Amino acid sequence: MSPRTIALAVGSGVLGLLVLIGGLAASGSDRGVTGTAPTQAPASSQSAQPPSSPSTPSPKLARVPAVKGLSLAKAKRKLRAAGVEVGKVDRRPSSKRNGTVLKQGVRKGTELEPGSSVTLVVAAPYPRVPSVVGKSNASAIKKLKDAGFKVDKATQTRSTGKDGVVLSQSRPGGTRAKPKSVVRIVISNVHRSSDDGGSSNCTPGYSPCLTPAYDYDCKGGTGNGPKYTGRVRVTGPDRYDLDRDGDGVGCDWS
Repeated sequence: MSPRTIALAVGSGVLGLLVLIGGLAASGSDRGVTGTAPTQAPASSQSAQPPSSPSTPSPKLARVPAVKGLSLAKAKRKLRAAGVEVGKVDRRPSSKRNGTVLKQGVRKGTELEPGSSVTLVVAAPYPRVPSVVGKSNASAIKKLKDAGFKVDKATQTRSTGKDGVVLSQSRPGGTRAKPKSVVRIVISNVHRSSDDGGSSNCTPGYSPCLTPAYDYDCKGGTGNGPKYTGRVRVTGPDRYDLDRDGDGVGCDWS
């Protein structure tokens, strides 16, 4: 082989090698561009919000139970077990057993905040009728009224004994009775003859003087007499039953 032929072969090989290297470089460049391209985040990840904290649950309400008819002790236990407390306790005279719940301030089934209070009305014993036999008219009436009773008064005429005292009462002393019940008392009205020390000109027990008569009634009232009087002070036995409220003054409404 001649030297020229050898030179041409070498030159062709070098040229091919250069072409091969250029192709590889272009291919690598294309791969680099593709590999470094930024990756776009999904739209859903961009709009996502941070999770909210859980809300605090509301406290459970207490339901008021029915306690009417129970004893006070049992009512308290039942209310507390339901989550409520006993509030003010009012006592009311009743024929029911002492301490029985007559009324509750909040209806059963009502829902309240835990720890709320419920008022109660419970039974108390009826008051006792005071014993007034032997007491004076005014004292007996006051004592009965202070105990919560109404008074109906009648007189019984006698020729001996002490004037203006209670001879009997319709309800025995010490017994229990409904408040504002009527207690009827009978007052002595001693009427002595003039030779026993009485006066023939004035009826004992009244001021100003009332001359003796079968009966007196208050002026302007519904009585049928035969005699009538206006306001009069009762200083002794009330023979004519003019001081019906026992305050020591007769016909004080006329």
